[in-house]
Amino acid sequence: MNSISLQPEAPLTQNPGFASVKPVKNAVILAAGKSSRFRDQGVLKPKVLMQVGGLGLLERAILTLHSTGIEHFRITVGAYKEQVLAEMKSLERLQGIDIEYVECDDYELGNGVSFAAGAAGFSEAFLLTMSDHIFSPDTVKDFLQKTKEAPHLPALACDADLENIFDMDDATKVASRDGFIHNIGKEIKEFDLVDTGLFYFPKGYGRTIAEKAKQGAHSVSGIIQHFIDGDGVRAVVLDNAQWQDVDDPNMKREAERLLGTMFTSPEAAALLGNVEEPQGKPKVSSIVKFKKFLPYVLGLGIIAALIFYVPLNLVADSLALIGSKVFLVFSVAILWIVTNSLCTRTLVQGKVPFIDLLYNHITGEAYNTILPLASMGGEPYRIQHLTSWLNLHTASRTVVVDRLIRAITGILFAATCLTLTLFMVELSNATFITIASLAAFHFVAGFAIIWVSLSQAPSKMVNVVLKKLKMVEEYRSEPIPPARFFEAMGYKFISRIFSLVEMYVIFSLLGYDPAMGDVITIAGFIAVSASVFFMPAGLGVNELGIASALTILGYPAALIISFSIVRRASVIFWALLGVALHATVTVAKKLAWSRA
Repeated sequence: MNSISLQPEAPLTQNPGFASVKPVKNAVILAAGKSSRFRDQGVLKPKVLMQVGGLGLLERAILTLHSTGIEHFRITVGAYKEQVLAEMKSLERLQGIDIEYVECDDYELGNGVSFAAGAAGFSEAFLLTMSDHIFSPDTVKDFLQKTKEAPHLPALACDADLENIFDMDDATKVASRDGFIHNIGKEIKEFDLVDTGLFYFPKGYGRTIAEKAKQGAHSVSGIIQHFIDGDGVRAVVLDNAQWQDVDDPNMKREAERLLGTMFTSPEAAALLGNVEEPQGKPKVSSIVKFKKFLPYVLGLGIIAALIFYVPLNLVADSLALIGSKVFLVFSVAILWIVTNSLCTRTLVQGKVPFIDLLYNHITGEAYNTILPLASMGGEPYRIQHLTSWLNLHTASRTVVVDRLIRAITGILFAATCLTLTLFMVELSNATFITIASLAAFHFVAGFAIIWVSLSQAPSKMVNVVLKKLKMVEEYRSEPIPPARFFEAMGYKFISRIFSLVEMYVIFSLLGYDPAMGDVITIAGFIAVSASVFFMPAGLGVNELGIASALTILGYPAALIISFSIVRRASVIFWALLGVALHATVTVAKKLAWSRA
């Protein structure tokens, strides 16, 4: 490597009293990009909100600069702006800090456009950094102190420790001459410094930067080049620079490693370091493990309470009546397996063979049933399986949208069944009012989620919804065309209608000839219970819905347990079949590879 650095022999200051220079109080932080590299790795959350060491990247950038004396912030947002604004404005650590969010709709033209949008608001001196760069407060203070040597010139914080740059190929290189930037770029061959992503701009430069962007300088590097060609941009070499760019998962891990060593004061470490659990409190891992199994405990409690009040001999007689015919109930599930797979095929636009989508659904739902993660333990497996045909980002998006459509159709199916119940079943006044209220609420909730998902509603209007429904938040960041959305939703809704067939078959096998209104009522109450309570595979929830519906309809208590057991047996059968199918295919592939 050829070093061409020539350090100045004398300080650059034109003002011997530079210590009295007015301190920098303003900063622009760029947070408008699409974070495509993380998206390609399947990370759906905007990178600026991604936690590194316990703090979101943008939150960390603000808090770091604020700890060094920066008081006023202009944050430029573009891609995922609703999602970013909703979360940032809710963060307690940022309350009381003067933060202005600047929406930049032309962010795709280049980061220079976002830079200009933020810089235009400052007439005084300011710092510029990117939301995906982390710094120690001492590094920022060192840079601020050195900018006072020539406060009339823009400056870039540079790292001269080339041997310890984590990813030199990705780094922006700087060739300096006499303390000024001579050349800058990722591909330059001769360089002696590395750009840390922290800039200083003097008083009056905000307007100049905005003018340069209007003239066609659409990148930060393009704007900087104008200043390099003019009065120059200082290459400020930092002492023991502690910083890290976070452009991919490997850099994220390196950043989190550095966070354990880059803070010299306890106050800075407490505010910005890797967040640790307070002493005397239980470890998060133990709490998480308990929360994972809590739904199972609650679900089993509901089932136990129902069984306690029912004569088990009557239940045994009912199940004996069914015998091996129970497989008729199991076979009905094929109907919604096919339609759910058609929903997924619509989302992936036919890029995955249908037989593989059937396999994905059967095995994925099996793991959703047996893993205690609120019926989503199989989703990471489904994503991994789909990556045989799709990139990780597309596979992740497909599963997220599938879950969103599943939630919406569940709510609307519940509303539809409850509405039909009002007209098809004789009810008391109190029960009629209750069911009508539930139906109205579910209709409003279902259509509201669709509206929030498909519209560009301002974040203030949907802030609460986005906090509760992360699937909606992820979908809004990169929506699919409405026509495809509704086509997929149609298949998912049809799959729910097929549940009526299962209800009728169970009734028939238990010796009953139900009216259609009875079947619809049970399906509606199961859907309502599932939309209110989230248990793995509906454990306890399905039973609660069945018990409520059959009690209203006047059926005997023994039927409640018999009906529930048959439905639960169907869920267990398909879960075991899915796991067995996955194991069989995995073993078969390994044997095939070993013979190849």
